[in-house]
Amino acid sequence: MAATSSAVSNQQETASAQLDFDGTGLTEAGDFEFYISTSGGTSEGGKVPKIVYKPGTMGVGVDVVVQGGDGTVCTVYIDGMKRVMMNAGDARKIIQFEEADTTEGIHKLELVSDDGGKTVYKVAQYE
Repeated sequence: MAATSSAVSNQQETASAQLDFDGTGLTEAGDFEFYISTSGGTSEGGKVPKIVYKPGTMGVGVDVVVQGGDGTVCTVYIDGMKRVMMNAGDARKIIQFEEADTTEGIHKLELVSDDGGKTVYKVAQYE
């Protein structure tokens, strides 16, 4: 049992080391509205929209929506992997999914400040 537990722990550490960003333990910060909009609904109010994806389908993605922001430059990560940069003003940015973004299960999309001195961390999920 100990060898299996150790192997799982090592796999988790390796996976974490390969991420572009790990927001574990962070709390949301930023005085503006943020949510994602998908074919399965929005993440407003903490909802987790479900996306129906069929392999070979073109143009599957998510809209990242910011309302009332100050234009802070942010990076968008999906499951810890960098996808795009955007200004967090009144904006809507379409992100096309990569294959890893469409695997079965819950996925986390994070908006993180890249401006020095500004603190922005917003998170939404989709399935």
